[in-house]
Amino acid sequence: MRYSELRKKEVINVATGKSLGFVCDLTFDERTGCICALVVPEQERWCGFFLKENTYCIEFNRIVRVGPDFILINECELHKDNK
Repeated sequence: MRYSELRKKEVINVATGKSLGFVCDLTFDERTGCICALVVPEQERWCGFFLKENTYCIEFNRIVRVGPDFILINECELHKDNK
């Protein structure tokens, strides 16, 4: 799968059904070149204004399923990083 295809997939939390957003970046292992994690920005809005932006860093082995339009992940395996 290409990165351009991965960016179009919506990331969804399996436990809550909440959409976390779309993949914006990947992290790689420098030695092997394998993907380590997906980076998904979360933007909170109020009346169209951005209040803050956080990113979810989802380890690649935490992905439950990659579908045609979505990526399912486990909530308990998700952590939130502040920018």
